[in-house]
Amino acid sequence: MRGLNAVLWRELAGNLRPLTITTYFLAPIFYVVFFTVALSNNVRAVPYQDSLVRYDRFFLPGLIAMQTFMLFALTFSLVRIDRVTKVLTLIVISRVPLEVYFLGKLLISALMSAIKALLVIIAAWALTGQTPPFSAASASWLLVGLALGTLVWHSLGFVASAWVTREDIRDLVFSILTLPITFASSAYYNLSAAPIWVRAVGAVNPLTYTADIMRSAYFPGVGEVPWKQLIYLLVWGALATLLALKSLKKLAAP
Repeated sequence: MRGLNAVLWRELAGNLRPLTITTYFLAPIFYVVFFTVALSNNVRAVPYQDSLVRYDRFFLPGLIAMQTFMLFALTFSLVRIDRVTKVLTLIVISRVPLEVYFLGKLLISALMSAIKALLVIIAAWALTGQTPPFSAASASWLLVGLALGTLVWHSLGFVASAWVTREDIRDLVFSILTLPITFASSAYYNLSAAPIWVRAVGAVNPLTYTADIMRSAYFPGVGEVPWKQLIYLLVWGALATLLALKSLKKLAAP
């Protein structure tokens, strides 16, 4: 595919700079330390499905799901920089389709999400001894949730970068969306015990379905296989990708 190798190389080089590595990879480790170690001393266990599970074990798959949500702001910022610095204009002039630009960034985002997920698993194992079961089914659900979550939030980041051009509007959008998306989901706690209006927001929140699919990797055999969550996340992925691809023309405009 024309230009894909160049896009991949550029994105990989940008993501592997020392400062970028420190920023990307230390944050999830800090979450492991403070949430699974410190907070779990206060919240020992939470009800999940028909079982009572340790909070650190409940939270870890939610933390992995959160790594995909963080792509929303990150993708928006990086694409916005490429737009302002005319990198996107250069790509268009060089006759590389912007779909290739989208795909290249998506593949590197998926790689970075996988690395951060692995770091979370390793850090959690070192600090708490908690790991997902080592089985083909658990690994499959973990990878599926990671891939679809990455696709959704990467694509929505592209959409936001195309339509939000003012910095003050960007700050407003992030302020309004970040907390509701994070806490009206099952990433940090059992959503079924939340108030009705929170559950209503969580029912349309793709982060909820990502976290639930991740949790099925940690708790195989607890509750039903999350086919419904998978279908919802597939719909979200298809819709977000379609919107992102339709936004590429606006990104290419001067």
